[in-house]
Amino acid sequence: MVDRLRGVYVYRLLGFTLAAAVLIDATPVRTVLSPALMRLAGRWNWWPGIER
Repeated sequence: MVDRLRGVYVYRLLGFTLAAAVLIDATPVRTVLSPALMRLAGRWNWWPGIER
């Protein structure tokens, strides 16, 4: 019984950690950090489109 509860705890902890990582990646990293780095890269930006 204790082994089952310990396994459930590990899965709940992994699920929470994964959800927190996705939330952190989706909010500050993709909304602030990525555009800022693209702006700093300037001409060296990898995004296809406008030729300068």
